[in-house]
Amino acid sequence: MHYYQFNIADYRKDTQHLTALEHYIYRELMDWCYLDERPIPKEIPLVTRRLRLGSENNTMVNDVLNEFFTETEKGWVNQRILKEIEKYEAFLDKQRINGGKGGRPKKAKPNPSLTQTKPKKTLTTNHKPLTTNQSNGRFAPPTQEELTKYITENNYHVNPDKFLSHYQAKGWMIGKNKMKDWQAAVRGWEARDEDKPKSSAFSGAML
Repeated sequence: MHYYQFNIADYRKDTQHLTALEHYIYRELMDWCYLDERPIPKEIPLVTRRLRLGSENNTMVNDVLNEFFTETEKGWVNQRILKEIEKYEAFLDKQRINGGKGGRPKKAKPNPSLTQTKPKKTLTTNHKPLTTNQSNGRFAPPTQEELTKYITENNYHVNPDKFLSHYQAKGWMIGKNKMKDWQAAVRGWEARDEDKPKSSAFSGAML
């Protein structure tokens, strides 16, 4: 995984007792787990060297691993990171299955005899609903979970990691204008994907 959601409040609550070097070690270990998607090796000297630290820091590396990770037969693991990786793998599996069926399944045509016209709700100017794109009138970028859920619910073929990386690099700008609706941007990506020639089987991208 090249991207993961980072909750600053949770992190500070659990790590406020750490020194600056211990913070560095913990964050590097987290990135290592997400990027390689496998346990941290058991050998402390090897881990210390991978973190670009000297052997005098072996004890500190071991302390951080013991506090935030669990030692298994295959190496050190973090339960929260494991759950995030499993969730991501499940999303990719679903994308691959849809691709093997020829892409997004066709929607059934509505039966006119069963459709009912719902009365429109009247909203006062003091009670306008806020979408996930709005926070006091300001655009709020989606989280990895929001984006993945939106793509999955609509059976889109958009890669969430590529979408986030693209717009994060651009400061959430579309051309010279600030993005106002990320759902619309996702639909735009999907529409462009629909215009491209389709291969016999779509394969979800694994980062």
